Amino acid sequence: MWKRVGAGAVIAAVSCFIVACSSGDSDSNGVDMSSTARAAALGGNLMVRVAIDTNDTAKSGTNCADLGADWASFARGKLILENTGSTRLAAGGWTLYVHSIRRILMIDRPDISWRHITGDLYALTPNAGAFTLGAGERVEVPFVGEYWYQRYSDLLPRSYVVADGAQPVMLRHNDTDDETQYVDAIPPISDDAAAVASTPAQVLRAKAEATLPSAQQTAARALPAVLRTAQGEGAVQIGGIDLSASGLTSAQTIALKARATTLGLNGTALHVSGRIVGTALPADIATPGGYRLTLASDGASVDAFDAAGLYYAVQTLLSLTPANGGAVPAMTIEDAPRYVHRGMHVDVARNFR
Repeated sequence: MWKRVGAGAVIAAVSCFIVACSSGDSDSNGVDMSSTARAAALGGNLMVRVAIDTNDTAKSGTNCADLGADWASFARGKLILENTGSTRLAAGGWTLYVHSIRRILMIDRPDISWRHITGDLYALTPNAGAFTLGAGERVEVPFVGEYWYQRYSDLLPRSYVVADGAQPVMLRHNDTDDETQYVDAIPPISDDAAAVASTPAQVLRAKAEATLPSAQQTAARALPAVLRTAQGEGAVQIGGIDLSASGLTSAQTIALKARATTLGLNGTALHVSGRIVGTALPADIATPGGYRLTLASDGASVDAFDAAGLYYAVQTLLSLTPANGGAVPAMTIEDAPRYVHRGMHVDVARNFR
């Protein structure tokens, strides 16, 4: 069911707990370690690596449905427990917690009990005497996971241990967002083999760089996205902001000037005038926070529904302005909040890190 990797590995006697039994080694007195020290030794020295052997287990004759796999589909792989330090580590008295985005259906070792805690969290508890790891030694723990493991992001980081009576300790070698540091192997897939060789961040970066907008397109793109934009002629040079807008509160004026300073806009100032015009604006922007911002070679002007609209318009202008000043395409922007509040929803998707 399992294999041991590394020369000189021996099965620990049941009386051994977390470090070596009395054997003449320098760390033989570690058998009397406290739970806190035992947890620290594991956290500092134990590393969990992952290797996926196959995503086509059903083709090998295994009855996937018997394990409760959806679509009778699952993959086989192994967790590799490696001792990266000099202190000998033995099974017993501690539990390893690992994360799997796929449902783990079986741990294929009788001397390790396991259970699903919640979500992607699983607990593996080795029996006392199941193994002892000397310096550089590894043991393999075969497992079966539902569906498949085709991306680095299917294999999550930050495993941790809990020794009996001690606080949880994260494995320092698994405390990383670089999946290549702990994933040994993922089977390639024929339709997207190149993507498998890269981390999700690398794939996303490559796609983004391949579709980068031109400098002109970037300069003319207000953030956040506005309701509509009409391009003008030429460009506006903005080295600073000379704000003349009645209706802004002192706090709003201070905030806008502070942002201009942060952007390094200390050069020749562009005159920005603003006024509150209320319902004189088109109906879809004649709402609280609505405005029309006009950028031309001789300056910028704002027609706003209210003080909030004036404030948002200047913020939009600042979003268009390069750090330390520069050219901004002439344009007219009309915008208003779509909802009664402004906010952002961040979907962390599969990986809670």
